[in-house]
Amino acid sequence: HHGMSNRLTPPARVEGNACKQELPGLAETWEEALDAFSEASFVVDDLGADFCTLFHRVKQHERRMFDREITPVEYQWYLRRI
Repeated sequence: HHGMSNRLTPPARVEGNACKQELPGLAETWEEALDAFSEASFVVDDLGADFCTLFHRVKQHERRMFDREITPVEYQWYLRRI
């Protein structure tokens, strides 16, 4: 909505396999995505400060809960080798 309302020019079309390319502007981690959300003032303008604060806190909590879980890969790599 922000881009269309402000007539922003989108980035160039991705050629080839997008999964094998580093694309500018895309967060690579959950933390980077939360940081980008917090720094995007237009989000606050569109959704309101209260919503953005609550949404950010919920996503931080979800990340903490996710990080408490031992994934099958972590179990295989670290715990099974002991």
